[in-house]
Amino acid sequence: MRKIAIIGGGGVRTPLLLHGLAQAQQFLETGEVVLFDIDKNRTDVIARLGREVLRRLNGGFQIRTTANLEDAVHAADFVVNSLRAGGMAGRARDEHIAIEHGLAGQETTGPCGAAMALRTIPIALEYARTVERVAPAAWFINFTNPAGLITQALLSRTAVRVVGICDT
Repeated sequence: MRKIAIIGGGGVRTPLLLHGLAQAQQFLETGEVVLFDIDKNRTDVIARLGREVLRRLNGGFQIRTTANLEDAVHAADFVVNSLRAGGMAGRARDEHIAIEHGLAGQETTGPCGAAMALRTIPIALEYARTVERVAPAAWFINFTNPAGLITQALLSRTAVRVVGICDT
């Protein structure tokens, strides 16, 4: 059975991802999904919601939470990266500054994308280097914006097998 770790597992997208994983259970053969996030309260709420989604879909895997990155990604087959460095406050600040200067306030391009990348790349690299050490065969699936810049940094600075997906 496969292990999937979700970095940023306390995020609002996680229940939808868990729903999709439950629907694809027969193909993915998932045994465990581990939610890692720096906000324990949010992660616990999302885990409870995820377990209810699994119950309704007769999902066949376990969901657990951890505040320890190494525990989350150890021996994972897939690591989904969906972190938000600076939280929503960082995004709001970036967008407010851009709009004040007559620029588009959008986290994937322009000044907001650059600010988001500068905050996020060091963290994403740190996390990817942990994956290199404890789950070297894992696929690192990056959803974190700006997806192109984050994915390029991961490809050029780490040995993780990375795929970047921009779904915005």
